[in-house]
Amino acid sequence: MRGISYNPASFLFFFLSLTFCLEARVNLEVRKKDFFPKDAFLRIPEFFSGAEYEGIKVYCRSSDASRAGFYLVVKVSGSVAKIPTQMLWSLDWVMPHVPRPRTKQIPIENPNIFGKEVFIGLTGEDWSGQSVQPLAWCLKLLDGEGREIAQNQSFLWSK
Repeated sequence: MRGISYNPASFLFFFLSLTFCLEARVNLEVRKKDFFPKDAFLRIPEFFSGAEYEGIKVYCRSSDASRAGFYLVVKVSGSVAKIPTQMLWSLDWVMPHVPRPRTKQIPIENPNIFGKEVFIGLTGEDWSGQSVQPLAWCLKLLDGEGREIAQNQSFLWSK
């Protein structure tokens, strides 16, 4: 009977593949950027329960008192193995009439964001009107301590 032989190359391959799995990435795919009026979020179950119906979507707003505003619709994908339970969005944007960037941190109340459409909205006093569009933006997913998990930005933000 012949014994099992281990060569250094197989050990190296094993540890490199293990390291790759531990360094998994989270991706933010921005599917839409637009102003949504409050009526866009009304669903039939809300008439019966009085509570906003999310279904398979997640809503994260800068102001809970208002639904109308500018939204980035994002799909979050990638590895969920290392994702913390406490997260928040950080959104930076530049308006056409104001040359300096503004920043808003938006809490994530429903941490089950993977594989769902997440509506990240600047609502209430954070957005000036339906006809206004940002010139550039940068969206970051942060953990509870402010470390960046993932990022996506507009073309102009990178310039």
